[in-house]
Amino acid sequence: MLIFFAILAFLATILGGYFAFRYRNRLHFVMAFAAGVLVALAFFEILPEAFDLIESNNVSSFGPMVAVLGGFLSFYFLEKFMVVHSCTEEGCENDHHENIGFLGGIGITLHSLIDGLAMGAGFLINPSIGILISIGVVLHKFSDGLCTVALMLTNKNDRAHITSFLIAVALAPVAGIFLPQVIKISEISLTYILAYFVGFFLYIGASDLLPEAHEKGNSIYLAFYTTAGAILVLLATKLI
Repeated sequence: MLIFFAILAFLATILGGYFAFRYRNRLHFVMAFAAGVLVALAFFEILPEAFDLIESNNVSSFGPMVAVLGGFLSFYFLEKFMVVHSCTEEGCENDHHENIGFLGGIGITLHSLIDGLAMGAGFLINPSIGILISIGVVLHKFSDGLCTVALMLTNKNDRAHITSFLIAVALAPVAGIFLPQVIKISEISLTYILAYFVGFFLYIGASDLLPEAHEKGNSIYLAFYTTAGAILVLLATKLI
């Protein structure tokens, strides 16, 4: 059963990436949609999971909220650091965009690895819990694939790099499934990891994708696409 859901998660991610490639001529709408998805994932899925762990382990919320801020600021400073130290005068703009795409790809891959970890841990606790978690993971893997390709297309990465990261994001949950069998990750550690990714997704969605989308197409329709992405995640989270 676990392998079945791992395959579904892989295929859903690839399908989301294909969708972004297929409609790349309307990339600003895809970016706006992806921004809504990422921000909604942070608020409606990842942050509530972190708070559930905070409550179940009876720890203060202060540390995880610092991790949220750390996730936002660390990617901001890392992006700026990489831009300052890696670009030439002529190629600075291109290097800047490529670095953001690279960082975004790494972040989404790590998030997908944690998705797989959640699936594997769920089945270890109880098969019913594992199935519910796996359904949720599969439902939002489409948006992960879409966000990966949209982010890297936006930031001028070439097709080879985009394909490599899309495959990495698709394989990450498959690898993550087996992590609970190999290494022990405490719930408190997982709380901080989830909180860190909240900050990361807020940064990517609000500070990178949305401004880029509106720069390429300043239309009221973009706001509807962003809202649609957020509502999709909200509905999927509520249903699951």
